[in-house]
Amino acid sequence: MALYFISGVPGTGKTTLVQELRKHGEEAHDADDECVRVSQTTGKVIDHEREPFNWIYPKESLNNLKSLSKNKNVFLAGSVDNFQDVYSASDEYIWMDIPLDLLINRLDSRSKKYGKSKKERQYLINLHKEMETVIGKDVKDFQKLYKLKFGKEIDAQTARHKLTMLVLQMKTVYQPITKEQLEELTRRDAMKADAEALARLIYDIYKDKKQE
Repeated sequence: MALYFISGVPGTGKTTLVQELRKHGEEAHDADDECVRVSQTTGKVIDHEREPFNWIYPKESLNNLKSLSKNKNVFLAGSVDNFQDVYSASDEYIWMDIPLDLLINRLDSRSKKYGKSKKERQYLINLHKEMETVIGKDVKDFQKLYKLKFGKEIDAQTARHKLTMLVLQMKTVYQPITKEQLEELTRRDAMKADAEALARLIYDIYKDKKQE
């Protein structure tokens, strides 16, 4: 028995997969049904979208799924900002991917609001393209770098996910940050097990770029 974590760009069919798994009698959960918005400024749960927030799958819900998985297979599908927490609790990780034209068609036709605005649509297209361009050699190099920097080994799926998010973040929000901003970033993301390590990696890259 195992807890399967299924992730992917919004619009790839994770909710549809959950529905199909349920039809076949499987214990399948859509992360969007239980995720909460957590303010990036205060770290508190909010019920609006008027300020930057993280889409967090609650620890209590994750613990419940982990307990259920002791007796049967459990599937959790969704895109969450506390990826590392959910990944660490899972026994298996699956990344869903579909062709870009199909992704755009699904975003146009689906009922969920996310991905409809021009800004959100461009973000998802960029994310999809980045996932496609992260090749095997890049992943292997990142695995070596990650182990060298943090003393941890990560599998190829995790390395690809982390590398893609890092590359996309640097392309879309690139700007040098101060030590104080780094400390604030680390404090806000304290719920992530490796937040400080990832923040320091970003800081080091920004610093090196600034000195070039």
